[in-house]
Order: sequence, then C-alpha cells, then structure tokens
Amino acid sequence: MTPFEAMYGYNCLTPPSFLGFPNKVEVSKEMLDKMDEELGKIKKHMREAQLRQKKFYDLKRRPLEFQVNDMVFLKVNPHRSNLLLGKDHRLSPRYAGPFKVLKKIGSLAYLLELPKYLNVHLVFHVSLLKRYVSNVAHVLQDNYKLKDDGSFELQPEIILDRKERFLRNRSIVEILVKWHSYLVEDSSWVNLDDFLTHYPSFQF
Repeated sequence: MTPFEAMYGYNCLTPPSFLGFPNKVEVSKEMLDKMDEELGKIKKHMREAQLRQKKFYDLKRRPLEFQVNDMVFLKVNPHRSNLLLGKDHRLSPRYAGPFKVLKKIGSLAYLLELPKYLNVHLVFHVSLLKRYVSNVAHVLQDNYKLKDDGSFELQPEIILDRKERFLRNRSIVEILVKWHSYLVEDSSWVNLDDFLTHYPSFQF
C-alpha cells in the first residue's frame, strides 16, 4: 500500500510512464527519461520495504509449535476478586505445570495431560502455553485448583501488617497479606472484613 492510498483510500492517478507523451524537444525527452527511471526506482524500493515489513511482522506473529510428549507450562492468572481492585493491586500471572502435550488440536490449540484434581477442560490455546525450561521463575508450587477460565484462587500465606484508617463516622481495618507462590513485595493491602468473607477459616 502506498502512502497516498493509506491516507486517501484510493490510488493516486498517475501515468504508467512519462514516456507516453510525445516530445519534440530532445532535452525534454532526456528529462522525462530520467524522471521515469527515478519513478521506477521509487516503486521498487517501496515494494521491497513492504516485503521486509511483512516478513518481520510474520516472524513476530509466528505462534509457538509443540510436539506430542513435549512438556509445557500453562499460563494462569489470579482469579479476579473484590479484594484486589485497581491497577496497582494486580498480581502477575503464574505458570502451572509442566504438563505433557497429548495432541495438537487444529493449528493453534493443544490437548494437555492435566491432573484430575484440577477438574478443567484439557484443550488450551497456544498463547497460554510456554515451553518448559527447568528452574523457571513464577511457577505454582502448591496444590491449587484451576477454574474453567484458566484462573486460580489466591491463597493467603501470612499476615505481615495491620493498619486502621478513619473515615467520617467509622474506621476500616486493613491487613497486608502475603500470598502463596508470590514474593513478599507482591503482598497486598486488603480490607479485613472482605478478607474474612473470602477466607473464613484462615488462622491469624
């Protein structure tokens, strides 16, 4: 696509060649020959640039491919909860596994061998898979249960701190929670009442 077409939505109406016009003056013919040559060079360079951009785009967009019996990690996210609202409170994804690839489904999905206790569907899009590398960081180590949307329920590990905020006519108690499979720096301040609703059996 030319810049003109990108801006206006149609191709610029130009003669295919400057040589199509009769010329009685030799100097003018030489000038038109030169202009026609330069126009050809410009078109060639633009085609080459478009091909390079397409090749680079295709390389970046090329999905991962796995073979049967390959070991892969499954990308999972903490289940969205009212406990953790706002951009600053989002926890990063984790990887579960590794799991064995049993079969390729279509061109972009794979059937995985998952433990029965996870109790979820076994086919996942390639974008949720990561090639197995030993000692990879951010891997779930504890027993966990995945939801059908590929998320997992956060589990509190320990309470690190406590504070009280005073509003107009009441006070709110917040606690700093360290979560299983997350570092201390990923700990979150949550409302104590909301926490007790979500985790009524947690031992302080």
